[in-house]
Amino acid sequence: MTEEEKLKEENRDLKDKYKHAKKIRDLLGGYESNRILRAMLTLFDELDETVIFIGSELKIKWLNKYAYGIIKKSDSPLKNSKDMVGIKCWELLGNEKPCDNCIALESMKKNELIKKDNYVAPLSGGEAEIIAIPVPNGEPGCLIILKYKK
Repeated sequence: MTEEEKLKEENRDLKDKYKHAKKIRDLLGGYESNRILRAMLTLFDELDETVIFIGSELKIKWLNKYAYGIIKKSDSPLKNSKDMVGIKCWELLGNEKPCDNCIALESMKKNELIKKDNYVAPLSGGEAEIIAIPVPNGEPGCLIILKYKK
């Protein structure tokens, strides 16, 4: 790879990181109260685990790079969507309604962390621990984290 090609690749990477940071900023707005959530999403984006921020109407507000990659490799009817933000999580799974015993709804309703072991992730088929964490302030919603078992 030539020096010019290396610089072009680095430039593409920086542009991608900037676009992603801008999505996080746009999602959370400029509110001071969302500073902690903004920092969390920035960190979650680097994890090799599925992390999705779901709003109160079960619409996807944000997903990390790893989740995006899992969805793109799946059989989801929406896997070729340019941007999955705004899609309801259950639509992404090919369902016509929210999942029975929806962990996101339970977490938001009880305003507490909900964790379930031995969850079979519908898009990857892998066994995982699923965690739903309510967002403490700002727009109601929760973070969904899938920790795949090795």
